[in-house]
Amino acid sequence: MDRHTFTSIVSSKMRLIRNEYNLNQDKMADLIGLSKKTLVQIEKARVVASWTVVLAVCTLFHESDVLRMTVGDDPVDTVLAIAFEHVPTPKEVTGGGLVFWKTVRKE
Repeated sequence: MDRHTFTSIVSSKMRLIRNEYNLNQDKMADLIGLSKKTLVQIEKARVVASWTVVLAVCTLFHESDVLRMTVGDDPVDTVLAIAFEHVPTPKEVTGGGLVFWKTVRKE
């Protein structure tokens, strides 16, 4: 799944997520950093939420049943997988980023 697909999916579920948490449009817009007008546009499927708005929704409402049924058990993990999809990860490193041992002898 790419960012565009993911943002479209989450955008289409914004109203359901808002209703699940019993929030009005003013409160939901304030929580995710949007104007009420923009939230209404997203909920009416006139525009798609930006990547940063989707990040906010997935982070703030990560326990949402609607979100979990739509994008997976942990929406934040899904966001991380998409965000770091093309970023190489280091191999053979520890928590500090350094290897604290070297192989002396292999048997």
